[in-house]
Amino acid sequence: MNLLDYLKVQFDSNINKLTDADILVFSKLVYLPFEYIMDSDETITISEAYSRVGVLDHNLYISKKDISFFKLVSQNDRYKNLKIGRVISKMSDKLYEQFMAITIFLDDNDIFVSFRGTSKEMYGFREDFMMLYKTVLAQNDAINYLNQCCSFKSIYVGGHSKGGYLGMYASSKALPSVKKKIKKIYNLDGPGFMELDKDYYSIKDKIITYLPSTSIIGRLYKNDCRVEVISSSKRLIKQHDLYSWILKDGLFILSDLDEDSDNIKYMIDKIIFKDDSLKINELIEYIFDSISSSGVSYVSEFHISDLLTIISSYNFKNDSSKIRILKVIKYLFSA
Repeated sequence: MNLLDYLKVQFDSNINKLTDADILVFSKLVYLPFEYIMDSDETITISEAYSRVGVLDHNLYISKKDISFFKLVSQNDRYKNLKIGRVISKMSDKLYEQFMAITIFLDDNDIFVSFRGTSKEMYGFREDFMMLYKTVLAQNDAINYLNQCCSFKSIYVGGHSKGGYLGMYASSKALPSVKKKIKKIYNLDGPGFMELDKDYYSIKDKIITYLPSTSIIGRLYKNDCRVEVISSSKRLIKQHDLYSWILKDGLFILSDLDEDSDNIKYMIDKIIFKDDSLKINELIEYIFDSISSSGVSYVSEFHISDLLTIISSYNFKNDSSKIRILKVIKYLFSA
């Protein structure tokens, strides 16, 4: 069963130990538009939050399936009475900032901090790529958010995609008083780090990374933690969608990484990041400046042919770099 199927079944409402399904639910909850239905200083149950939805504009949801998810999770005995609070959202197309986090209160002293992944605005994707060569606002936002959790006894941290990365990054940079309270960090197909430093290794043993069998995003860059590979009902990049991950009795159905995932990781690591002549920051700025000047605001408005055209017009230091990058992009999208 997938996540929506799982929520149609009523399981034990006593959350004394987190299951795989709980982690999946909590990592998906942060994608719901809580910032439009409650204040940052409010703490309300999931069912109460849903009662406020009313005629909320469907465009405020990142995925159409999130509408069904919100209804189901608000009716499920295991989750409906859990409280949500500390809702923080920062969105700026001028600053290239896209950050969202919520706190799920498991009981009076235990919390799950959930960070949102990239949504549908193009400037959020720009911020993602900027993390390749600089510290971005979302990283600092995540650290600040987590550091304000020092009054709680036990902290669980999680997120999907960019949210998973922010959870790992913030945990690695958190205050010592906060870091020691972090029990587990759940990274659902989020990318790793450009470099693994002492801060990373201080929390490495607390991280579990979940990857679908043809993971692409979750295999970017470096990570050295425990990994579990999950079966998905989709193929290739569509496996990044959490609604495609397969559950049975609240646990993930496990799988193995496949050849496509290995091939894509090899091409990105060896063909792009080993190219000393390639100035990643300059290329990324050029790509997103070109996208912005074309008037594109949302990822859904952008097409692979547009990206190939932009890259073809970029002034590479040598033709071999251009050929290699175009090769990787064409492979990714043909797959």
